[in-house]
Amino acid sequence: MKKLIVFCLMLFVAIVVPIVLIAQDVEPVDVTGLAIDAYFVTLAAFAAIIVPITALLNRVFKINEGFVKQFLSWGVSLILAFIANIIGLGIFDGLVWYEVTLYAFGGALIANGIFDINVIKLILGAIGLNKPKPIAYKR
Repeated sequence: MKKLIVFCLMLFVAIVVPIVLIAQDVEPVDVTGLAIDAYFVTLAAFAAIIVPITALLNRVFKINEGFVKQFLSWGVSLILAFIANIIGLGIFDGLVWYEVTLYAFGGALIANGIFDINVIKLILGAIGLNKPKPIAYKR
């Protein structure tokens, strides 16, 4: 019986004490808004948004062939890049159509796992598409 009481007291201390010590009055954070522009700040963030959208479309259209999945990924990348260019989001703001296309294909190659982000940056830099580092994302 003593072991049970000691165990219950230790469990109480392990659960309640940290909650009491951590619980503080903080300002609530607004999480209702969807920050779409956060996915267009860098090329890596752009590649990260291509993957779930392509996976969702693969599941909806039941695509199982590997090369068709890559074409879909490239198409999603192009569509997202041109929409971001029209709206003026992140790295696509103020680019010409062929620059948007090259960045889109770079993002798709990263999303497909064919190239690393550093290789794509090196290739884009070699053809003169050095985009200045964007200001840190502020919400």
